[in-house]
Amino acid sequence: MHNNLQVVVFQIDDKKFAVFLHDVQRVIRSVEITSLPSAPYIVSGIIDYEGKIIPIVNIRKRFGLAQKEIRITDQIVIVSLEKKTIGFVVDQVLSNHEVHSSEIKETNEIWNGIQLIEGVVKVFEDIVLICNLGRFFLLDEEKELEEALNNFSNN
Repeated sequence: MHNNLQVVVFQIDDKKFAVFLHDVQRVIRSVEITSLPSAPYIVSGIIDYEGKIIPIVNIRKRFGLAQKEIRITDQIVIVSLEKKTIGFVVDQVLSNHEVHSSEIKETNEIWNGIQLIEGVVKVFEDIVLICNLGRFFLLDEEKELEEALNNFSNN
């Protein structure tokens, strides 16, 4: 069965990515990120968002992109994963876009073995990589993050 899906398209450097709208809780302006000792290397730190502690994943590290300082113009996308809520910093959110499921090319049709990308779709002449949020953390990283958050909460 084919259906229409809503995606949130964002940009990091010259690359376009997307996540499914149903996973997005909010997009906020960049804020100061507090360091989280003992967190996995892909976690930049944490923020306090509406009284909740939200880990901020460094999506640049996860995708092997060049690192840069967070700018005041950057945005944080807050998403719900199966077990937790996380955020990640992007250069800018570009749009919400509706795509037909038949337009999404699965990554195994293009690149074999890419686990962080769920699919690829063309939006306004741009190639957009749809992130697989369920694969952002490896099992060890998930455990490390839980321990780091527990240690932070107990202090």
